[in-house]
Amino acid sequence: MKLDRRGFIKLSAAGVAAGAFGGLGFNLEPTLVHASTKKARETTETTTICPYCAVGCSLVVSTDVATKRAVNVEGDPDHPINEGALCAKGAALYQLSENDKRITTPLYRASGAAAWKPVSWDWALTEIAKRVKKTRDATFVNKDDKGRVVNRCEGIASVGSAALDNEECFIYQAFIRALGVNYLEHQARICHSATVAALAESFGRGAMTNHWIDIGNSDCILVMGSNAAECHPISMKWVMRARKNNKAVLIHMDPRFTRTSAVADIHGFLRTGTDIAFLGGMIKYILDKDLIQKDYVVNYTNAAFIVADTFDFNDGLFSGFDAKKNVYDRSKWAFVLNDDGTPKRDETLKNPRCVYQLLKKHYARYDFDTVSSVTGTPKDVIEKVYTAYASTGTPDRAGTIMYAMGWTQHTVGVQNIRTMSMIQLLLGNIGVAGGGVNAMRGESNVQGSTDYGLLAHILPGYLGMPTATLPTLKEYNDTKTKPHLAGAKDPKSAAWWQNIPKYSASLLKAFFPSATPEEGYDYLPKADPDRLGAGHYYWLGLFDAMYKGHFKGFFAWGQNPACGGANANKTREAMSKLDWMVNVNIFENETGSF
Repeated sequence: MKLDRRGFIKLSAAGVAAGAFGGLGFNLEPTLVHASTKKARETTETTTICPYCAVGCSLVVSTDVATKRAVNVEGDPDHPINEGALCAKGAALYQLSENDKRITTPLYRASGAAAWKPVSWDWALTEIAKRVKKTRDATFVNKDDKGRVVNRCEGIASVGSAALDNEECFIYQAFIRALGVNYLEHQARICHSATVAALAESFGRGAMTNHWIDIGNSDCILVMGSNAAECHPISMKWVMRARKNNKAVLIHMDPRFTRTSAVADIHGFLRTGTDIAFLGGMIKYILDKDLIQKDYVVNYTNAAFIVADTFDFNDGLFSGFDAKKNVYDRSKWAFVLNDDGTPKRDETLKNPRCVYQLLKKHYARYDFDTVSSVTGTPKDVIEKVYTAYASTGTPDRAGTIMYAMGWTQHTVGVQNIRTMSMIQLLLGNIGVAGGGVNAMRGESNVQGSTDYGLLAHILPGYLGMPTATLPTLKEYNDTKTKPHLAGAKDPKSAAWWQNIPKYSASLLKAFFPSATPEEGYDYLPKADPDRLGAGHYYWLGLFDAMYKGHFKGFFAWGQNPACGGANANKTREAMSKLDWMVNVNIFENETGSF
């Protein structure tokens, strides 16, 4: 039955009239909806995970026994995260499968042709293999210009995908690296790469520190750089539970008034890009009023460590800056060591060269007037937020931060997240129920795809990418492990990365089960260290190289770089210079146009 707007209104009016005048011959007996009977009698039920945002809601999918097609989706009441609830995206998931526009067969377009031609899977896979082999043979480099064995393919690049599950991620990156490809990137580089760098530096790993459910244990929740109510709706289920059970305070700091703002206890506007000033002011507030959780700060952070005299900060720059190379000499930032190689400590936190005192000195300039002037936030709102959040710096209270790409999508994204991480460390909000720094992922598997090394600079498990300057596994292990051995001397430190040799051996045996780890390492493509260090292999560098004609072939997996990356015009121009492209997606998209 097709209805236009006028017909719908007429039908609605008739229904109202029938309700008012039930004696005019209308049958008003309750009617069982057809979908309900089909669901109960003619379907099977299976569970799956929603593929939209990364909250990870579980779904119960009803499939028609006869047609094997999805006919209904509902939340899984047994799942601990969503407990049967779904947002609009998850509730309509069956439309993703049962969609007329979904591509159900491979499509081929010859060079210069305008129209797509449906082809068989056998034909498509064979043709892709031919193009890959031809390009790899033509652009494979066994040794670089310095005579170092590198075993890399220079003519193919690949991007994607946080839309793959973990098993697919492992197979995919192993396949790409087996070809010798170093230009391997995915969504995380342009969404949450700032998170990985900041959280790994702060806590050792680049993942959100807590579980969604744990938000329900918080006493104060600060949402910045995120509109969680609309973009991660089911996450708000646990925010609301914290408010109900713990009388938790919800704070939303954002340049806009959104649906998250509408349910917040405190909402404050701030200028875009001024998050560091706002958070820096909170650090000063906490330090000035001595609101730190001292036992935690002394025993579980580096606040008590003594810093060498070579470290200083002046006029916006730290010591050791090389203006010509535009890099820092980080050896100037070293700790003073004991004879056994462990850092010297002052547990009173009074030594003027301890991290704690240098932190106070650094943030002394972040006074209320300055923060208000930079952020545009009224001073009374600033104080209200600082007071509420700093109240969690006691053993019986916990505060959590929820953020998304409003923090990461800046040139200072890493610093945004690092600043908040320092606040959480000062307040002792790490490793406790209801605490943490929680990244709201925008794709279903940003975390897993990053863990499995779908980026140019890392292998699965965050092992560093081998380079031409590390020709043997021993040299790789020695170089990558050395920075972490200092921590191994401290009996209170796990110094987890001293185990890199074990991790690398395990990975290489998984990659090459019939070879020794040393032989497997030889097979791996070795990146150019200068290019890797300059970010040449990363997303922007990849498309810059493509723009200059560096690649002949390109894979795009579950990603749409024609729209999703910076400088879309340049990206599109770059893709037009390829000899061939394989675009893997369930719907036609703009990238497929190239």
